[in-house]
Amino acid sequence: MLRITVLDAAAQQLAAARWGIKPAAKPGHDVADDYSDYDNPQCGTAWLSGNAVGNLSVDISPGFTLNPNQRAIFYYWEVGLSDSGGVSHQHRGPSGLLERQSWKGDKHVPGLSPSNGMAWIESTSYATLDDGSSCYPAPGAVIVHYAIF
Repeated sequence: MLRITVLDAAAQQLAAARWGIKPAAKPGHDVADDYSDYDNPQCGTAWLSGNAVGNLSVDISPGFTLNPNQRAIFYYWEVGLSDSGGVSHQHRGPSGLLERQSWKGDKHVPGLSPSNGMAWIESTSYATLDDGSSCYPAPGAVIVHYAIF
């Protein structure tokens, strides 16, 4: 798991003042939680990781793992991203899965604004199971934070 740590408090304060943002955390402490998941006993686990990779970019990786007796045949997954410039949405699917128990979708997102960013799995995301039922992540349950630099 990648953690972004503030190494130079003075540099962070100068950058924050320059960009008009508040520092993310106390100097020397982590400024990024890069993984979050939500376990639904009916369906399995929805998860998301977000890693600031420099150059005003973040790598996001959403996914899900269903319970052992379940298989997905179709999915649509949407991740919201926010920074000081606003909100954007990254879409995956809709697409078929051929009875898979898990799915992961990596994406590099460039062109963000320097700030403390946040990503979340949108409540419009779902996986359709082979028995015709659907699984949804809980709204607001899967959120990650990171410093965009």
